[in-house]
Amino acid sequence: MKKVISFILALTLCCSLFVSTVSAVEPTEGFELPLAGTTGYGIIDLVLRSGDSSTSEKLGSLPAGEAFTILEEGANYFKIRTLRGNEAWASKTYTMVNLPDLIPSIRYNATNSYDAMYRSCGKAIPDVTGKAFYTAKTPNEKLGYEEYNMPVLYAMAKKIAAAQAIALADGRTLVLYEGYRPLQVQQTVNRGLNTLMKSDPTVNKAVANSGWSKGWFIAKSVSNHQRGCAIDVTLATVANFTEAVIDGQTVKIPAEYEEMKMPTAMHELSPAAASMAYGVDSKSAAAWRKVPVAGTMTDAAKLLRGYCADAGLSPLASEWWHFNDLDAGSATKSAGTGDFDIAGNASVALG
Repeated sequence: MKKVISFILALTLCCSLFVSTVSAVEPTEGFELPLAGTTGYGIIDLVLRSGDSSTSEKLGSLPAGEAFTILEEGANYFKIRTLRGNEAWASKTYTMVNLPDLIPSIRYNATNSYDAMYRSCGKAIPDVTGKAFYTAKTPNEKLGYEEYNMPVLYAMAKKIAAAQAIALADGRTLVLYEGYRPLQVQQTVNRGLNTLMKSDPTVNKAVANSGWSKGWFIAKSVSNHQRGCAIDVTLATVANFTEAVIDGQTVKIPAEYEEMKMPTAMHELSPAAASMAYGVDSKSAAAWRKVPVAGTMTDAAKLLRGYCADAGLSPLASEWWHFNDLDAGSATKSAGTGDFDIAGNASVALG
């Protein structure tokens, strides 16, 4: 039986969420909600400055991963408020933003926070499958309800918003499973897959002796997930929408939706999940276009790829669900080590 998922706003939502009065503050270009009040997180320790310039006075630094509130956007920096109430300016390039604060219409489902789906050849991975690796769903003052915290680099967020706009126009929605991933989680999955491969010849053959290698399915070292420029995402058809006023803006929210048929379940670490016939340089924004799609790619998976590619994201040869923003990654010079968890958000309604 196909699984149908309904989105029901929690009873804790303020009644004002559904009122018709819209604030004069307009959504930031490309997004559904204003940028002001959105949570930011640095992928590195962020230098705090007195103004929107690299020559302005240094006021200190903010540890990587610590939440802060974005107040306004400058040319190169965000004006922010820290958890201690201090205001300063911090680099836009190295800042991840919390996607639900800007694109609430996307459906978010951070399964790694409550029931990790990782498997290989359909088999559970020791000490991984079913685990809860971190806390992701917390109250969000900007939205007015609990939602998963899902950070990606600000530049990538713009492309994700574009992909969602294309999907919505077709009566579909992105369903986002993960953006930023702590390195410790990735290393745990890597070790678990190693254990399964050693004990199961079928898995070992599929993962390491079928023209691919384990690194195609789970990285051992820092990957784009830790750098804030990768997402794991699927696609769903929307049966109906509801309109909600969030932070002063009327937003169409998928009220009932059904995930489309993909080659495998999310986070199936084997060649069955491949999106291309063979591996290709994942750092090239163009090389993948010359590679045939894998024979297992469904129409829905091809459609998802089309939406994301049209928005400027690049697919990964070994995983139908994984898309990179190579431009955003290049701008940060591959900075970020993923040595922090996302503990919550600093989102507030400023619209």
